[in-house]
Amino acid sequence: MKIKKIVGLTFTGLLAWAFFLVVNLPAAFVYQMAPVPDNVSASNISGTLWSGQAGEVTVNNVTLTSVNWDIKPSALLGQAIEADITVGDLQSPVSAEATVRATTSEVSLTDTTVDVSAQWLQSRFPMPDFVAVDVLGNINLDVQAMSFTEEGCQNLNGLVALQRSRLNSPFGGVRLGDAGARLSCEAGTLTASVNQSSSDIATEGQFTLRPNMSFNLAATLTPGEELPDQMKQGLAFLGQPEGDNAYSLRFSGRL
Repeated sequence: MKIKKIVGLTFTGLLAWAFFLVVNLPAAFVYQMAPVPDNVSASNISGTLWSGQAGEVTVNNVTLTSVNWDIKPSALLGQAIEADITVGDLQSPVSAEATVRATTSEVSLTDTTVDVSAQWLQSRFPMPDFVAVDVLGNINLDVQAMSFTEEGCQNLNGLVALQRSRLNSPFGGVRLGDAGARLSCEAGTLTASVNQSSSDIATEGQFTLRPNMSFNLAATLTPGEELPDQMKQGLAFLGQPEGDNAYSLRFSGRL
C-alpha cells in the first residue's frame, strides 16, 4: 500500500509540475521554437504563452504595436483556441480589441472594434492609380460577428464609420460629414453598402470584393450647394448627371 501511495503521489506531483511548466511557459521561448512564417515577426515579447504581450508584431510589412493576448484554456475542451486580443493604445495609429476563436475548419471574431487613421490605412494599402484621392480622418469598425473558412468569409455583421473626415483630390477638397457602411458577406464575397452625406456632397452605393480580390463599385454622387466650383467642374469626367443631378460611378478591377 505504501508503494502504491508513493507512486500515486509521485505521479500527481509530476502532473502538477508539468501543468506548472505549461501554464508558465514563456511566450518568448515559444516564439523562438515555433515555425513562424517568413512574413510574420515579433519583438519585445513578454509574459506567458497563455497571457502575454509583444511590443511589435509585423505581418506582411504591416506593423502593429502593443499586442496583448489572453488565451482561454476552457475552449481547448471544445477542440478550439479562443483568446481575447488587444492592439495599440491612444497614441497608436491602429487600436483594436477582439475575441478570436479558431478551430480546424473556421476562424471567427466577435465583439470586435478597430480604430485606425485613414492616412495610415491608405499608406499601407494604396488605392488603385485611377483613384487619385487622399482621405483624412478616423475609421471606426464595429463587428458583432465574423467567420472565415477555406472558402473565404462566411458570415459578417458589422458597421464601419468615417469620422472627422475630408477627401482631397486634384479638383479640390470635400467635407464628407457623416460617412459609413454596413458590412456583410456571402459565399466568400464581401459587400459594403455605403452611405455618406454632407453639405458638400452625398454618396450612396455598394462595393463588393470577391475571394479572388476582384471588385465592383457602383455608386451615385450628388453635389451639394457648398461643393467648391472647381470640384463641381471636376465631376464632369463622370459624364452627364441624371435628372436629380446625381452622377453615376462605376468601377471594376482587381486589388
